[in-house]
Amino acid sequence: PRDETLTVPVEVTNTGSRPGSQVIQLYAAERQPELLRPAQELRAFAKVTLQPGETCTVELTLRRADLACYDPRRGAWVTPVGAYVLRLGTSSADIFAELDLTVAGPNPFALGPDSTLGKLCRRPDAIAVLNRHLPGMIDPNNSMMTMLADRSIGPLLGGMVIRFQPDAVKAAALLEELYKEL
Repeated sequence: PRDETLTVPVEVTNTGSRPGSQVIQLYAAERQPELLRPAQELRAFAKVTLQPGETCTVELTLRRADLACYDPRRGAWVTPVGAYVLRLGTSSADIFAELDLTVAGPNPFALGPDSTLGKLCRRPDAIAVLNRHLPGMIDPNNSMMTMLADRSIGPLLGGMVIRFQPDAVKAAALLEELYKEL
């Protein structure tokens, strides 16, 4: 759901001899983005003022919607699923902690016939689906896969499925099932 939230508590201590303020920042970075995105994006921050020796806990809240980005191909905002790293710091260059986050849900970047073989090979979940239906047909480490990385998977998968299942009707059904899972 779009209203899911994650609260990240951060303990802050003024170790100085005078009152002071600090801004604690939370950055998010998608591990393998489908779209061109910044290396990390500021998603939450809080300013705290403390007396000398004082400690407090700052809570930074990250909503699922905060991870959304604009997809120009769709003309809409999407929330990519998969692995993220959350970074805590006092600036983008002064990071003091990292946390892993996995976002689950429907994949807005599902693979289809126009997707490239390179994109497919970067998705371990897609490789697993293909190897379940077409055992041994896809090896992302094979040099042939690298050479064909910019090719659309539609014709390539069609050829593989026909070799595996010569009956055209059964082959078409298998392809349809594959695309549903990808």
